[in-house]
Parts: sequence; C-alpha cells; structure tokens
Amino acid sequence: MRILLTGANGFVGSHVLDALVRTGHEALVLLRETSDPRRIARLLPKVRVSRGRLEDPASLADACAEAEAVIHCAGLTRALRAAAFMEANAAGTDRLVGAANRAPGVRRFLLVSSLAAAGPGTPEHPARESDPPRPVSAYGRSKRAGEEAVRASARMPWTILRPPLVYGPGDPELRRVFRWAARGRLPLPHTGGQPLSVVYAADLADALLACLEPPACHGKTYHAAHPDWTTAAALAGAIAAAVGRADRRRVRIPRLLLPPLCAAAHAAGLLTGRPGVINLFKRPELTAPGWVCDTALLARDAGFRAATDLAEGLRRTAAAYRAEGSLPAANASGLPAERTNDA
Repeated sequence: MRILLTGANGFVGSHVLDALVRTGHEALVLLRETSDPRRIARLLPKVRVSRGRLEDPASLADACAEAEAVIHCAGLTRALRAAAFMEANAAGTDRLVGAANRAPGVRRFLLVSSLAAAGPGTPEHPARESDPPRPVSAYGRSKRAGEEAVRASARMPWTILRPPLVYGPGDPELRRVFRWAARGRLPLPHTGGQPLSVVYAADLADALLACLEPPACHGKTYHAAHPDWTTAAALAGAIAAAVGRADRRRVRIPRLLLPPLCAAAHAAGLLTGRPGVINLFKRPELTAPGWVCDTALLARDAGFRAATDLAEGLRRTAAAYRAEGSLPAANASGLPAERTNDA
C-alpha cells in the first residue's frame, strides 16, 4: 500500500517509517524544507519524499495525490503558548484531512493522538475509549481537537490511536534521562507514585499497521499501550537498572516546589524561545492521579498486544544509546566504564 506518513523524522514517526519499510509498504514521507533527516537517513533511499508543511494546504494536496492511506504522526508536543498547540495539532490535522478528502486514492486515515486527549486514569479506574474525554492540559485539549477534526470531516474510514508515554531508541528527552541515570542521579517528582501506562515505540508502530486493514478498526479510537502499568518511581528504577546503575540516587522534587519550578522553566523558555520539557503546560499532567489506560479494545478488534515489556524495552534503548555513543559502555561490574570508581 502507498502510505503517506507525516512526522517521519520525529521520534515516533521514525519507528513507524521503519515498520512501513520493513513490511513492504511504499512509504511517502512529508518533510519540511528545514527538517533534519538524520534520524531516518538510512531509510531515505527506500522512500519517496514530498516537501511541505501542515500550514500549507497546497503542499498537503501534492503529498496526498498518490497516496492510498495517510498515517498522521506529525504534531507539537512542547510549546510556550496554547495557541501553538491548537495550530499544529488541531488546525494542522484538519488541513491534512481536507487534503486527503480531495485526493482520489486515499482510502484510509490513521491519526496518532495521545492519552492526554482522553485524560487521566488509574489502575482502579483506567481510561477507556468509551469514557467522556477529560483532557487536563493545553496539549491534551489540542490533541482532542485534532481527533474531532478527523471524526467530523474524514470521508474515508479512519482510526485514531492514543498512546500514553512512548519510549524507545531515538527519543532525545529519554536520552537525557538515561544520561542522568548513568551518572547515578535521577530527578523524580514528589513521591514517584504516579501510575503510568507505557508503550515501546516499535510496538506502537506495529499497532498502527495492525489497524490499517481490518474493517473492525474503521471509525474507532484505541488506547495503545503495554497491558502492564508501572509507576514513575519504578520507571526510574528500571532505567537505572538498564544502564547498570542500581545505586542511583533519586533526587526528589517536593510537590510544593513543582509550581515555581514549572513557572521558572516556562519563563526561561519564553526568554530563549525554546520550550523545555517542564513548563506550565506540563504541570497538570505531572500532578494528575495517573495515566493508566485499558488496552482490551485494541486487542479485540485488531488482535494486537504490545509484545515488549518495560525491562526489555529499556534494555534495547540503552543498547541503542550506547551504540550511538550517547551512553558509556558498561563494564563487567555492570557500571558504566567512566563511573567504575565512584564512591
């Protein structure tokens, strides 16, 4: 199938592109003129590239012209103003849907949304697709608006996937966390007890492909995650184990310090023009009771169950970071080589 993929040079999109090439689909990728293609450089000879952007309807029409399906991964995950989220994640999706509607051959549209569009969930009351959406952040509201654009306007069968925390090789933010862990220190908000669903990036890509053909998936929204949930503290411990630093120190951020920390980081972002991973828009997500979702519906309709558990996924991620030189190699003791003599 000829599939147009947006966001192919991003973290999630690069894993989706890898899955498309691996499974024999003809991939068409939409890249900005200013995009950095290094993450997907090895795949570019195997795909067709269209230059354009979500803000430009004409370039979207050109990109969709020969596609049979669209997988929309592009979006904004960090911003300093709520309007920026809405422009990228809602208006951009709406324009892409319009271009797909006008293309003669597009017969499927898949949107990568976010669990943030559904709202928080706990192990006792996991978020389910049938629940009324309760997004708590500007990001979540923008992803919810993007979903509504698909539901309201798409003239072809559509499917929406809502992943929770996505991790795996190639994530620049996770790379930073792994480096902290290798140094023996990991920051942890307040108690670290926030329960979390997670999904390995390659599994999320497989979930998208599993939804591509089955008619049972048409017009449906799914939560795509590994069925086992974890906590922020357990995730930190698993990352430390993956880099061989079981002796890491948890640097806890007291709950009372979180608001001023988010405000200060947001102000710094406004000064530099570069939003950080922590900011005022992130605070409602950090203080939510949990981000746990039910995955039964995706298993029922697409026969998909995420295969990679947390320990294995983090082990593969650490190996990838070591291979690219972002982490020191571990020695026989299990400690990173440069840290062997640490007290």
